[in-house]
Amino acid sequence: MKFILFAFFMPITMLFSDGQMTVPATTDVVQEEKATLPKKVEIEIELEFGRKKLGCEKLGVCKVSGSAGIKGILGGNRAVAKATAEDGQVTEVVFLRASMSKKTISTYFSGPHFIVGEDFSTSFSHKGGKFTFKLKAGKYRLKKTKEGFVMGMPPSW
Repeated sequence: MKFILFAFFMPITMLFSDGQMTVPATTDVVQEEKATLPKKVEIEIELEFGRKKLGCEKLGVCKVSGSAGIKGILGGNRAVAKATAEDGQVTEVVFLRASMSKKTISTYFSGPHFIVGEDFSTSFSHKGGKFTFKLKAGKYRLKKTKEGFVMGMPPSW
C-alpha cells in the first residue's frame, strides 16, 4: 500500500518542480564571506625612531601615533608616514621625505634597509578605527621614491 501511494504521489510532485532536486542556498554563508573580506585603508601616522628600551635612541621604531596631521619638517628623530593597513594591521609604511630633517634621513634611510633594533608592537586609534603596528628586530628593505621611503611589513608574527 505504501508503495502504491508513493508511486502515485511521486509523479505529481514532479509536475510542480523544475526536475532538478536542488536546495536553495542560505544567505548566511554569503554574508559571512563578505564580512571576512580584507578592508584596506591608508592612514597618516607620526613615528619616533629609536629603541624603546634605550629611551628612543639608536635604530628602530620607538613610538607610533595615529594623529599626524603635521605639516613641515619635524624636529628630532621623528617622521610623518602614510601607512597602509589591511583588517587593522599595518602592512606597508611610506616615510615621507618632506617631514624629515637631513640628519634624520641620513641616520635612518641612507642604506638599502631600515634597521629595527628590537621587536616593536603597538596599537593605536585613528578616525574611529583601531590599528596594530608590529615589527620584528631585523632589516627591512627600503624602496626609495621621490615621496619618501617605502617599507613593506610582514602581516603577522
